[in-house]
Amino acid sequence: MPLYLFSSQMPELKHVPSLEREEIVEVAVFSLPITLRNLLTFAGIVLPLVGMASALSDLGQWVFFAFLPIGVFVVWVVLLNLAQERIRELVSETDAQRRTRS
Repeated sequence: MPLYLFSSQMPELKHVPSLEREEIVEVAVFSLPITLRNLLTFAGIVLPLVGMASALSDLGQWVFFAFLPIGVFVVWVVLLNLAQERIRELVSETDAQRRTRS
């Protein structure tokens, strides 16, 4: 399974307009089920990032704040890829709704 950095790279969302794409991704990420797999994946990414940020903060507070955007981006990528199945479901639902309106 490929690792997607941005929602525009996902093949399911390439044909969806950008505003609708962001709405679908937001709904999918915020409706992620809390499962053991998701918790372990999230913890496996976040805990090393926190540890690295803590270690870097010994060098100076500016290093911690410089590292913060990188950590936020990595967490977003993890959440985006965990929500990929839910994104597929939402895209198929919206496509079905479009077809029934036509």
